[in-house]
Amino acid sequence: MNNEIISTEDVDFKPHFDYETYSYEYIVKGTMKSALFIPLTIGDKVIGAYSVQSRFEKSYRPETINFLRELRPYLEIALNNAVHSRKT
Repeated sequence: MNNEIISTEDVDFKPHFDYETYSYEYIVKGTMKSALFIPLTIGDKVIGAYSVQSRFEKSYRPETINFLRELRPYLEIALNNAVHSRKT
């Protein structure tokens, strides 16, 4: 993972779904038409990810993507703090 936002609109997007839980037909006919997947990292370690989805194609404007980029560090800190607070 290269710490970049992944979009369903990217040319090289390859979805990875849990086919044991969701059938291929369910996924293909689903209502999600556009999605962004944002990795959460601390240093070089991926600690999680968050995503946003839409029923509409090409629904994410550059302003939305920039907002999600700005939100990422706060989520990384919160998740890292939550993980460390459980260890103590």
